[in-house]
Amino acid sequence: MSPQNSAWVDTGLAQDRKRRGQEGSVNNAQGTAMNRQGAFTLIELAVTVALLSLVATIAVPALTDVIERNRQQAVMNQLQSLLQDARSRAVMNGKIVELCPSADGVNCVNDWTQPWLQRRLSDAQVYSHIAPAASNGPLHWAGFTESIRFYSNGTSPVSSGRFFQCHRNEVAWQLIISRQGRIRLASKSENTENAGRCH
Repeated sequence: MSPQNSAWVDTGLAQDRKRRGQEGSVNNAQGTAMNRQGAFTLIELAVTVALLSLVATIAVPALTDVIERNRQQAVMNQLQSLLQDARSRAVMNGKIVELCPSADGVNCVNDWTQPWLQRRLSDAQVYSHIAPAASNGPLHWAGFTESIRFYSNGTSPVSSGRFFQCHRNEVAWQLIISRQGRIRLASKSENTENAGRCH
């Protein structure tokens, strides 16, 4: 091979090596960039964990509070429906209807977290005996008698009073029964006025 041809081959090989080296550098740079894009640094991971902890600290108590309020609302709705049903039965049948808590479905007790018994007073015929909806706060009754009695004219002269539940040292709700047998939900201002019942 002539010296001219040899120099030409050496130049071509050198250029080929240089081109391959540049391509390799580009590929390495691209690979490094892709690796950086697909991974988290320790600082980024720590910040993410801290933010998630903060959100959980705020959200979990609020969610628990909403769940408990919904449960107490369910107790109130259930009780209001049962009271209205007892009054209607008394008027329609012309007989006194009694509503009271009862563990055995026979004897009345003074614990309204027990199942609720609705019966005709004259012959103890049971209309219903159901458990109250689940709730963390106990159901309170403040009245003159342990049981509620509706007469044939719809009145409740000896059983007036109020049911209520507490939530965070405040009255969550109140159902008020008048001597005339009317059942109504207390206003927010009435609940505030009676907050002392929950302390």
